[in-house]
Amino acid sequence: MQTMKRYRRCCIIILWNIKGLMLDMGGKISFTTVDLYWQTAYGKSYDIYISDDGETWTTVYSETNGRAGVAVIDISGHSGRYIRMYLSVIDI
Repeated sequence: MQTMKRYRRCCIIILWNIKGLMLDMGGKISFTTVDLYWQTAYGKSYDIYISDDGETWTTVYSETNGRAGVAVIDISGHSGRYIRMYLSVIDI
């Protein structure tokens, strides 16, 4: 299993109707944190999942009262190739 101390992917998404995002890490890695940089529109309620195969997903974090700004989410102890976030409530 490959371990990465810090993996950073930067993307700007300007779509009001987006409900989720999935990243392929290219191989199985151990995760430590997920850093979300929210602007005026932010995820009020969302879940983060990890998968080894992109088919079977494990929920590693759930948020029901998110806020604008930076959210640093500790998901230490989890590993996989894919990570995704699904937004169920967006606040503007």
